Amino acid sequence: MSKKVLNIVTSIKGDASFSNKLSNAVLEKLEKVYGEIQLQTIDLSKTPSPYLDQLN
Repeated sequence: MSKKVLNIVTSIKGDASFSNKLSNAVLEKLEKVYGEIQLQTIDLSKTPSPYLDQLN
């Protein structure tokens, strides 16, 4: 049974980002340990989430 992983990218630096390099290393390790993972990546630098406001 594969593991489900949610990867949230927030850095605008792309491949130069330390946090992106770190998360990629963690994902590679998870693939080695579990064999198969179901990966969903949300890149907030490309598709920002809408601002929250107070509902009236």
